[in-house]
Amino acid sequence: MADPRFEKASALVYDAVSLNRNSTRNILHTVGFRQIDSVSALDELEAALTAQDYDVLLCEVTSADGDIVGLLEKIRRSELGRNPFLVIVATAWQTAAATVKQVLNAGADDLIMRPFSIRQLQDRLRVHASSRKGFVVTSDYIGPDRRNDPSREGSAELLHVPNSLKMKAVDDMTAEQANAQAAREIAKMQKQVALERMKRDGFQLGILATFLEEGIAPGADENLLRADTAKALSLASDLMQRAGDAGHRSVADLCQAMSKALTAIVDSVERPKNVQLVGQLALAVQVTLSPDQTESDHVAEMAAAVSKIRDRGRGY
Repeated sequence: MADPRFEKASALVYDAVSLNRNSTRNILHTVGFRQIDSVSALDELEAALTAQDYDVLLCEVTSADGDIVGLLEKIRRSELGRNPFLVIVATAWQTAAATVKQVLNAGADDLIMRPFSIRQLQDRLRVHASSRKGFVVTSDYIGPDRRNDPSREGSAELLHVPNSLKMKAVDDMTAEQANAQAAREIAKMQKQVALERMKRDGFQLGILATFLEEGIAPGADENLLRADTAKALSLASDLMQRAGDAGHRSVADLCQAMSKALTAIVDSVERPKNVQLVGQLALAVQVTLSPDQTESDHVAEMAAAVSKIRDRGRGY
Protein backbone atom coordinates (compact mmCIF):
# COMPACT_ATOMS: atom_id res chain seq x y z
CA MET A 1 0.00 0.00 0.00
CA ALA A 2 1.28 3.47 -0.89
CA ASP A 3 2.60 5.70 1.85
CA PRO A 4 -0.16 8.16 2.80
CA ARG A 5 0.06 11.68 1.43
CA PHE A 6 -1.96 14.20 3.41
CA GLU A 7 -1.94 17.33 1.24
CA LYS A 8 -5.54 16.76 0.07
CA ALA A 9 -6.88 15.98 3.54
CA SER A 10 -8.44 18.47 5.93
CA ALA A 11 -7.72 18.68 9.65
CA LEU A 12 -9.36 20.50 12.55
CA VAL A 13 -7.38 21.25 15.72
CA TYR A 14 -9.04 22.04 19.04
CA ASP A 15 -6.87 23.30 21.90
CA ALA A 16 -7.56 26.11 24.33
CA VAL A 17 -3.82 26.82 24.74
CA SER A 18 -2.50 28.84 21.82
CA LEU A 19 1.09 27.58 22.12
CA ASN A 20 -0.01 23.93 21.94
CA ARG A 21 -2.58 24.67 19.23
CA ASN A 22 0.04 26.32 17.03
CA SER A 23 2.50 23.51 17.70
CA THR A 24 -0.05 20.92 16.53
CA ARG A 25 -0.80 22.98 13.41
CA ASN A 26 2.89 23.19 12.59
CA ILE A 27 3.39 19.45 12.98
CA LEU A 28 0.40 18.74 10.75
CA HIS A 29 1.82 21.08 8.12
CA THR A 30 5.19 19.36 8.36
CA VAL A 31 3.69 15.90 7.74
CA GLY A 32 1.87 17.20 4.67
CA PHE A 33 -1.49 18.72 5.63
CA ARG A 34 -2.35 21.95 3.85
CA GLN A 35 -5.99 22.42 4.91
CA ILE A 36 -5.81 23.02 8.66
CA ASP A 37 -8.35 24.89 10.76
CA SER A 38 -7.97 25.52 14.48
CA VAL A 39 -10.31 26.57 17.27
CA SER A 40 -9.79 27.44 20.91
CA ALA A 41 -13.28 26.95 22.42
CA LEU A 42 -15.87 24.21 22.42
CA ASP A 43 -18.55 26.37 20.83
CA GLU A 44 -16.12 27.16 18.01
CA LEU A 45 -15.42 23.44 17.65
CA GLU A 46 -19.12 22.65 17.37
CA ALA A 47 -19.61 25.43 14.82
CA ALA A 48 -16.68 24.23 12.69
CA LEU A 49 -17.89 20.63 12.66
CA THR A 50 -21.38 21.79 11.70
CA ALA A 51 -20.19 24.04 8.89
CA GLN A 52 -17.57 21.85 7.23
CA ASP A 53 -16.50 18.24 6.70
CA TYR A 54 -13.11 17.24 8.10
CA ASP A 55 -11.07 14.09 7.66
CA VAL A 56 -9.31 14.21 11.02
CA LEU A 57 -9.88 15.98 14.34
CA LEU A 58 -7.05 16.54 16.81
CA CYS A 59 -8.69 17.33 20.11
CA GLU A 60 -7.00 18.33 23.36
CA VAL A 61 -8.61 16.45 26.26
CA THR A 62 -6.28 17.06 29.19
CA SER A 63 -9.10 18.26 31.41
CA ALA A 64 -11.39 15.44 30.16
CA ASP A 65 -14.38 17.29 31.51
CA GLY A 66 -17.89 16.18 30.71
CA ASP A 67 -18.24 18.76 27.94
CA ILE A 68 -15.42 17.51 25.71
CA VAL A 69 -16.14 13.84 26.36
CA GLY A 70 -19.82 14.41 25.66
CA LEU A 71 -18.94 16.27 22.47
CA LEU A 72 -16.92 13.33 21.16
CA GLU A 73 -19.84 11.01 21.93
CA LYS A 74 -22.19 13.34 20.05
CA ILE A 75 -19.96 13.15 17.00
CA ARG A 76 -20.02 9.36 17.00
CA ARG A 77 -23.80 9.27 17.54
CA SER A 78 -24.36 11.52 14.49
CA GLU A 79 -25.65 14.31 16.74
CA LEU A 80 -22.90 16.77 15.79
CA GLY A 81 -21.29 17.37 12.42
CA ARG A 82 -21.84 15.61 9.12
CA ASN A 83 -19.19 12.91 9.46
CA PRO A 84 -19.57 10.73 12.56
CA PHE A 85 -16.71 8.53 11.31
CA LEU A 86 -13.94 11.09 10.95
CA VAL A 87 -10.62 10.09 12.49
CA ILE A 88 -10.40 11.49 16.02
CA VAL A 89 -6.97 11.73 17.66
CA ALA A 90 -7.14 12.98 21.23
CA THR A 91 -4.08 14.76 22.66
CA ALA A 92 -3.23 15.18 26.32
CA TRP A 93 -0.47 15.82 28.80
CA GLN A 94 0.25 12.99 31.21
CA THR A 95 -3.07 12.21 32.82
CA ALA A 96 -4.89 9.65 34.94
CA ALA A 97 -5.76 6.20 33.60
CA ALA A 98 -9.42 6.93 34.33
CA THR A 99 -9.27 9.96 32.03
CA VAL A 100 -7.69 7.94 29.24
CA LYS A 101 -10.43 5.34 29.58
CA GLN A 102 -13.12 8.02 29.56
CA VAL A 103 -11.81 9.59 26.36
CA LEU A 104 -11.36 6.29 24.51
CA ASN A 105 -14.80 5.15 25.64
CA ALA A 106 -16.18 8.27 23.96
CA GLY A 107 -15.12 6.81 20.61
CA ALA A 108 -11.75 8.45 19.87
CA ASP A 109 -9.53 6.49 17.48
CA ASP A 110 -6.39 7.28 19.41
CA LEU A 111 -4.88 9.21 22.28
CA ILE A 112 -1.34 10.58 22.04
CA MET A 113 0.46 12.05 25.02
CA ARG A 114 2.19 15.41 24.86
CA PRO A 115 4.84 16.37 24.13
CA PHE A 116 4.80 14.33 20.92
CA SER A 117 7.19 14.45 17.99
CA ILE A 118 6.50 14.94 14.31
CA ARG A 119 7.33 11.26 13.74
CA GLN A 120 4.96 10.08 16.46
CA LEU A 121 1.96 11.91 15.05
CA GLN A 122 2.86 11.02 11.48
CA ASP A 123 3.06 7.32 12.36
CA ARG A 124 -0.31 7.39 14.11
CA LEU A 125 -1.99 9.14 11.20
CA ARG A 126 -0.46 6.67 8.75
CA VAL A 127 -2.04 3.82 10.68
CA HIS A 128 -5.47 5.47 10.75
CA ALA A 129 -5.27 6.25 7.03
CA SER A 130 -4.00 2.84 5.95
CA SER A 131 -5.28 0.26 8.44
CA ARG A 132 -7.88 1.82 10.67
CA LYS A 133 -9.68 -0.43 13.13
CA GLY A 134 -13.23 -1.48 12.41
CA PHE A 135 -16.00 0.03 14.51
CA VAL A 136 -18.33 -1.70 16.92
CA VAL A 137 -21.73 -0.51 18.09
CA THR A 138 -23.08 -1.38 21.51
CA SER A 139 -25.86 0.10 23.60
CA ASP A 140 -23.49 2.74 24.99
CA TYR A 141 -20.49 2.88 22.62
CA ILE A 142 -19.82 3.67 18.99
CA GLY A 143 -16.19 3.61 17.95
CA PRO A 144 -13.08 1.57 17.13
CA ASP A 145 -13.00 -2.05 18.27
CA ARG A 146 -10.93 -2.22 21.46
CA ARG A 147 -11.48 -5.91 22.24
CA ASN A 148 -7.88 -6.93 22.78
CA ASP A 149 -8.48 -10.51 23.92
CA PRO A 150 -8.98 -12.72 20.83
CA SER A 151 -10.67 -15.38 22.95
CA ARG A 152 -13.26 -12.93 24.21
CA GLU A 153 -16.69 -13.62 22.83
CA GLY A 154 -18.71 -10.74 21.51
CA SER A 155 -21.74 -10.52 19.29
CA ALA A 156 -21.21 -6.92 18.20
CA GLU A 157 -20.71 -6.83 14.44
CA LEU A 158 -17.48 -5.27 13.18
CA LEU A 159 -18.26 -2.38 10.83
CA HIS A 160 -15.85 -0.99 8.26
CA VAL A 161 -16.85 2.65 8.38
CA PRO A 162 -16.14 5.29 5.71
CA ASN A 163 -12.67 6.78 6.03
CA SER A 164 -12.33 9.99 4.04
CA LEU A 165 -8.73 10.34 5.29
CA LYS A 166 -7.87 7.09 3.51
CA MET A 167 -9.72 8.15 0.37
CA LYS A 168 -7.60 11.28 0.07
CA ALA A 169 -4.27 10.18 1.55
CA VAL A 170 -4.05 6.59 0.28
CA ASP A 171 -6.58 6.08 -2.52
CA ASP A 172 -5.45 9.32 -4.19
CA MET A 173 -8.94 10.65 -4.84
CA THR A 174 -9.40 14.34 -5.39
CA ALA A 175 -11.00 16.17 -2.48
CA GLU A 176 -14.22 16.50 -4.48
CA GLN A 177 -14.32 12.79 -5.36
CA ALA A 178 -13.55 11.74 -1.79
CA ASN A 179 -16.12 14.09 -0.25
CA ALA A 180 -18.83 12.87 -2.62
CA GLN A 181 -18.05 9.20 -2.03
CA ALA A 182 -17.72 9.71 1.72
CA ALA A 183 -21.13 11.42 1.85
CA ARG A 184 -22.75 8.45 0.08
CA GLU A 185 -21.02 5.90 2.31
CA ILE A 186 -21.71 7.88 5.49
CA ALA A 187 -25.44 8.02 4.77
CA LYS A 188 -25.52 4.26 4.19
CA MET A 189 -23.42 3.47 7.25
CA GLN A 190 -25.50 5.74 9.51
CA LYS A 191 -28.52 3.56 8.75
CA GLN A 192 -26.54 0.45 9.61
CA VAL A 193 -25.25 1.98 12.85
CA ALA A 194 -28.79 3.00 13.80
CA LEU A 195 -29.96 -0.57 13.23
CA GLU A 196 -27.08 -1.98 15.28
CA ARG A 197 -27.85 0.40 18.14
CA MET A 198 -31.47 -0.73 18.11
CA LYS A 199 -30.40 -4.37 18.13
CA ARG A 200 -28.09 -3.80 21.10
CA ASP A 201 -30.79 -1.94 23.02
CA GLY A 202 -33.24 -4.76 22.38
CA PHE A 203 -30.63 -7.22 23.61
CA GLN A 204 -30.01 -5.17 26.76
CA LEU A 205 -33.74 -5.01 27.43
CA GLY A 206 -33.88 -8.79 27.23
CA ILE A 207 -31.07 -9.11 29.76
CA LEU A 208 -32.77 -6.62 32.07
CA ALA A 209 -35.99 -8.62 31.83
CA THR A 210 -34.11 -11.59 33.31
CA PHE A 211 -32.90 -9.49 36.21
CA LEU A 212 -36.37 -8.05 36.72
CA GLU A 213 -37.70 -11.58 37.12
CA GLU A 214 -35.11 -12.20 39.83
CA GLY A 215 -35.84 -8.78 41.33
CA ILE A 216 -39.46 -9.60 42.18
CA ALA A 217 -38.58 -12.84 43.95
CA PRO A 218 -39.15 -12.94 47.74
CA GLY A 219 -36.25 -11.37 49.61
CA ALA A 220 -34.78 -9.66 46.52
CA ASP A 221 -33.21 -6.21 46.78
CA GLU A 222 -35.94 -3.67 46.02
CA ASN A 223 -33.35 -0.96 45.30
CA LEU A 224 -31.77 -3.10 42.60
CA LEU A 225 -35.19 -3.75 41.11
CA ARG A 226 -35.85 -0.01 40.96
CA ALA A 227 -32.50 0.59 39.28
CA ASP A 228 -33.10 -2.14 36.70
CA THR A 229 -36.60 -0.88 35.98
CA ALA A 230 -35.39 2.71 35.58
CA LYS A 231 -32.66 1.61 33.17
CA ALA A 232 -35.14 -0.49 31.18
CA LEU A 233 -37.59 2.41 30.98
CA SER A 234 -34.87 4.71 29.68
CA LEU A 235 -33.74 2.15 27.09
CA ALA A 236 -37.30 1.44 25.96
CA SER A 237 -38.00 5.16 25.58
CA ASP A 238 -34.81 5.80 23.58
CA LEU A 239 -35.40 2.76 21.39
CA MET A 240 -39.00 3.78 20.73
CA GLN A 241 -37.82 7.20 19.56
CA ARG A 242 -35.06 5.85 17.31
CA ALA A 243 -37.28 3.11 15.89
CA GLY A 244 -39.93 5.69 15.04
CA ASP A 245 -37.35 7.94 13.38
CA ALA A 246 -36.02 4.99 11.35
CA GLY A 247 -39.48 3.88 10.23
CA HIS A 248 -39.58 0.72 12.37
CA ARG A 249 -43.13 1.31 13.51
CA SER A 250 -43.65 -2.21 14.83
CA VAL A 251 -40.58 -1.92 17.06
CA ALA A 252 -41.74 1.47 18.34
CA ASP A 253 -45.13 -0.05 19.21
CA LEU A 254 -43.47 -2.93 21.08
CA CYS A 255 -41.38 -0.43 23.06
CA GLN A 256 -44.46 1.60 23.91
CA ALA A 257 -46.15 -1.52 25.28
CA MET A 258 -42.95 -2.35 27.18
CA SER A 259 -42.87 1.09 28.78
CA LYS A 260 -46.42 0.59 30.05
CA ALA A 261 -45.49 -2.78 31.55
CA LEU A 262 -42.38 -1.32 33.18
CA THR A 263 -44.37 1.55 34.64
CA ALA A 264 -46.77 -1.00 36.12
CA ILE A 265 -43.80 -2.77 37.73
CA VAL A 266 -42.70 0.52 39.29
CA ASP A 267 -46.23 0.97 40.62
CA SER A 268 -46.27 -2.62 41.98
CA VAL A 269 -49.18 -3.57 39.70
CA GLU A 270 -49.30 -7.27 38.77
CA ARG A 271 -45.54 -7.49 38.84
CA PRO A 272 -45.12 -11.16 37.79
CA LYS A 273 -47.43 -10.68 34.81
CA ASN A 274 -45.75 -7.46 33.69
CA VAL A 275 -42.22 -8.77 34.17
CA GLN A 276 -43.11 -11.72 31.95
CA LEU A 277 -44.59 -9.33 29.40
CA VAL A 278 -41.41 -7.23 29.34
CA GLY A 279 -39.38 -10.34 28.55
CA GLN A 280 -41.74 -11.36 25.76
CA LEU A 281 -41.75 -7.88 24.24
CA ALA A 282 -37.95 -7.58 24.41
CA LEU A 283 -37.62 -10.91 22.61
CA ALA A 284 -40.12 -9.74 19.99
CA VAL A 285 -38.01 -6.62 19.42
CA GLN A 286 -34.90 -8.74 18.85
CA VAL A 287 -36.64 -11.12 16.45
CA THR A 288 -38.12 -8.19 14.51
CA LEU A 289 -34.75 -6.46 14.13
CA SER A 290 -32.77 -9.67 13.47
CA PRO A 291 -35.09 -11.94 11.47
CA ASP A 292 -32.12 -14.09 10.40
CA GLN A 293 -31.93 -15.45 13.96
CA THR A 294 -34.52 -17.64 15.65
CA GLU A 295 -36.05 -17.01 19.05
CA SER A 296 -33.91 -19.86 20.39
CA ASP A 297 -30.77 -18.13 19.08
CA HIS A 298 -31.68 -14.91 20.88
CA VAL A 299 -32.57 -16.71 24.11
CA ALA A 300 -29.26 -18.61 24.10
CA GLU A 301 -27.29 -15.43 23.41
CA MET A 302 -28.98 -13.59 26.27
CA ALA A 303 -28.46 -16.52 28.64
CA ALA A 304 -24.73 -16.52 27.86
CA ALA A 305 -24.53 -12.77 28.46
CA VAL A 306 -26.42 -13.03 31.76
CA SER A 307 -24.03 -15.76 32.90
CA LYS A 308 -21.01 -13.55 32.16
CA ILE A 309 -22.56 -10.63 34.03
CA ARG A 310 -23.18 -12.83 37.05
CA ASP A 311 -19.59 -14.13 36.93
CA ARG A 312 -18.07 -10.66 37.02
CA GLY A 313 -20.67 -9.20 39.38
CA ARG A 314 -23.25 -6.55 38.85
CA GLY A 315 -22.96 -2.91 39.73
CA TYR A 316 -24.41 0.52 38.97
